[in-house]
Amino acid sequence: DSFNSDLEALVTSGEGGAAQKAQDILEIMEKRWYQYKQQTAIKPNTATYTTVMNAWVNTVGGEEGATQALNLLSRIERLYNKTGDDAVKPNLTSYDIVIGAYLSCVPRYPGSAQRAQDILERMNNACDKELKANVRIYSMVLNAWAKSSAVDSTAAQKAEDLLFQMEKLAIETKSSNNKDKIIPNYVSYTTCISAWAKSKQPQAAERAEAILYRMEGLHESGHFPDVKPDVISYTTAINAWSRQSRHNGTVAAHRAQAILDHMEHQFSIGSSNVRPNAVTYTTTIQAWAKSQQPESAYQAETILAKMESLHKSGVPHVKPKTFTYNAVIDALARSNGYEHKMSGEGAKQSERILMEMNRRYAAGEDDVKPNVHTYSGIILAWANSREGHLGAQRAQDILEKMEHLYESGETDVKPNGLIYSTVMKAWANASSGLNGQREAAIKAEAMLNRMEKLHRKKSLKPNVMAYATVMKAWAKSGDIHVSRNAERIMKQKYIQLNSSTYQALFKAVLNLMPIVDKARDQVVEAIFRECCREGQVTEWVLMAFERAASPRLYEKILKRIGDNANNGSGSTWEKNSGHVTIRQNLVIPKEWSQNVSNISIR
Repeated sequence: DSFNSDLEALVTSGEGGAAQKAQDILEIMEKRWYQYKQQTAIKPNTATYTTVMNAWVNTVGGEEGATQALNLLSRIERLYNKTGDDAVKPNLTSYDIVIGAYLSCVPRYPGSAQRAQDILERMNNACDKELKANVRIYSMVLNAWAKSSAVDSTAAQKAEDLLFQMEKLAIETKSSNNKDKIIPNYVSYTTCISAWAKSKQPQAAERAEAILYRMEGLHESGHFPDVKPDVISYTTAINAWSRQSRHNGTVAAHRAQAILDHMEHQFSIGSSNVRPNAVTYTTTIQAWAKSQQPESAYQAETILAKMESLHKSGVPHVKPKTFTYNAVIDALARSNGYEHKMSGEGAKQSERILMEMNRRYAAGEDDVKPNVHTYSGIILAWANSREGHLGAQRAQDILEKMEHLYESGETDVKPNGLIYSTVMKAWANASSGLNGQREAAIKAEAMLNRMEKLHRKKSLKPNVMAYATVMKAWAKSGDIHVSRNAERIMKQKYIQLNSSTYQALFKAVLNLMPIVDKARDQVVEAIFRECCREGQVTEWVLMAFERAASPRLYEKILKRIGDNANNGSGSTWEKNSGHVTIRQNLVIPKEWSQNVSNISIR
C-alpha cells in the first residue's frame, strides 16, 4: 500500500516525466517481488497497474499514452491468466482507462476507434465471466466511432452495429437483477445519430433519421423508456440532412424541414423536451441554403421571421444570432430562384439584413455582430446575381468596406482569399458589351494584383482558381490577345508552376468556362504551351488538357506530337533532342517533360 500511495502521489504531483518514473517504480516492484516473494508489501497489484496506466494517459496522453496503458493492461491480463491471482485481476477500471485513452485519440490518430472496439470485445471474451462491459464502456466506444465517422467510411455503420448489440444485450438481460446490465439510453441513440450525421456515406442522413424514429418507437412502446429523443436528437438528425443538401438538395431540405415540423407538433401536444431552439432553426435554414433550390430563400426567411416572432413573445433560446443571419444570407446568395437573381433582390435583401444587424449591434446586442461570414455571403449574393457590372461593383464596394473595417481594428472581418476570388468571379461574369467586358477583365486582374500585394506582406496568397478566373475574364473581353494575356498572367504572378498546377488550371478553366468556344480554346492552348515550355507535361496533364480542349484543338496538338515523333523535326513550340513515352503509343518531345521525374525516356 505504501508503494501504491507513493505512486499516486507521484502521478498527481505534476512532476515532469511522472509516467516514466511511475513505470520505473512498477518494474522495480515486479523485480523485487519475483526475487523476494515473501515481502508482500512490494507486490504490485491491480491498483498499482491502474495507477501507472493513469499516469501515462493523464500526463503523456495521445497515442503514446494509450499504447503504454494498453501494454500494461496486456501485462496484467497475462499475469492473471497465468497465475489466477486475484491481486492482479483486471477490473472495469483497467479497461475503462484504456478505452478512454483511445477515445481521446479520435480522430487525430487513425485506428483509435477500432482499438477501443477491440478492447471492448477482448473484455467481453475474457476468462473472467463476471467481468463484462457496462453501459459507460459501450458508450465510450460508441462515441469513438461517432468521432471517427467524418474520416472513416465504416465508422457510422459500426456505431449502429454496436448500438443494436446493446439493444440485444438489454433484451437478453431484461429480467436480470444485475445493476450493470446493458440498457441503451437516449444518449446512446443520439451518439449513433451523430455518427451518421458526420458520415460522408450517401445513405447517412436516411440512417440518422431512421434511428431517430426508432427511438420514438422504442420509447412509446415501453421497451426502453429512457430513449425518448430530445431536442439534441432531433437537431442532430436535421444536421445530417443539412450536410447532404449539396448533393441531394430537394430531398435533403424537405426532410430537414419535415423533422422540424414534427418537433413543433410534438412540442404542441406536450413533449416539452423537444422544443426547437436557435440551433435547430438555424440548422434547418442551412439545409435550405445548401440545397440551392428556387424556394430556399423564401423558406429561410420564413423560418427567420418565425424565430424573431417567438423571441419577441418571450420564448427562450430562439433568438436569432449572427450564425442564424449568416445562414439566411447564404440562402439568399445561393437560391436559384429566378426573381432573386434577375433583379438582384437576394443581394439587396442580404444588405438589408446587414443593416439590421449593424443597428442592433450598435444598440448593444453583441450576439448579432456581423463577421467575415456575413460580408462573404453578401458578396457571394451580388456575384451570383444577374446584375452585371452593378453586381460586381457592389461586391467590390463591400470588400473595400471590409478592408476598411479590418484596418480600423475589426479583426473578425478580415477578408480572406475566397472573398477576393468571389469578387474576381463577379467581374469575370459581368457582361455588357465588349468595352464593358474589357473593363471587367481589367478590374478582375486589378483584384488579383491586390491579392498579390497582400501576399508580399505574408497576408494572403492567390490560388489557381484566382488566376483561372482572371483568364476567363480576359477570354470574355473580346481582346485579340487572349493567349498572350493568359501567358502573361501565368508568368508574372505568384504561382508555383508545376504539373499539379497545370492540371488544376485546366480543371478551373473547364469549370469556369463550361461552353466550348474559341475563347476557351485560346486559354487552354496558352496554358498548354506554357506547360510545355516549363517542361511539366505528364500523362495526367495531357488527360486534363484533353478534357478542357475542344476536339479540334486536341486533334491539332496530337497531330503536332505525332509529326514530331515521326520525322524528328522538332515541335513547332520547342526543338528537342529525344522523346518521352507519356502513355502507351504516345510520345512527346523530351523537353516538354524535362522537369518532371519518373518519365521513361526512349
